[in-house]
Amino acid sequence: MEKPVSKKRNYFLIQPLSFIELFCYIQSRKISTMNYNEGFGLLGMMISMNSSIFFIISIASSLIIFLLILLARMNQSIVLPNYGEEEGTVARLTKILLVDDNATVRKGLRYILSGTENIEVVDEAENGKVALRKMKSDIDLVMMDVRMPEMDGVTATRLVKQRNPKTKVLALSLYDDKASINSMMKQGASGYVLKGDSKSEILNAINLLSKNRTYFSRNIAHAN
Repeated sequence: MEKPVSKKRNYFLIQPLSFIELFCYIQSRKISTMNYNEGFGLLGMMISMNSSIFFIISIASSLIIFLLILLARMNQSIVLPNYGEEEGTVARLTKILLVDDNATVRKGLRYILSGTENIEVVDEAENGKVALRKMKSDIDLVMMDVRMPEMDGVTATRLVKQRNPKTKVLALSLYDDKASINSMMKQGASGYVLKGDSKSEILNAINLLSKNRTYFSRNIAHAN
């Protein structure tokens, strides 16, 4: 009876997911003299098939595995957008104190904010001194003008944070210079927006500050 002829196989045809089986077979020292009659399951079938289909599958599988590993390693640096929230909304109930020396600005801010869900404007103040008198422990956020008579926003922010460390301060100003921004941030402000910013941007700033994050106006980034 004629003995079956042993042949060397092209092991690059093996799919990546079958490497464990290949390793086990190499350990048995039969890989170079495999007998067709013996066979060893799935691996034997794959090695014996010299088809371009398996080569294509192997390449595709390798690429998929490579991409999965790459994504896993990059996972910590990837920030996915929050599709559960619409832009210009506030997710948490936020009680706000408005501080600005211009009555028209305060009126406009109250009008913008009062119609927004989860925002409650509890009071107004025309300068830092009045703001400190009206500060209450349940106020979540102070929208603070930077330049005001009697007591400016920089001094008022420092005193607000001393009294109520959990209260967030959002600077609201006409000025986008670095000196004004840095002075407010050093005293404890968590964000800085401009009076010319859109309603949605101001609401986004309030939303992020309510989640213990910071926010800077996009127009500040463009200006600096």
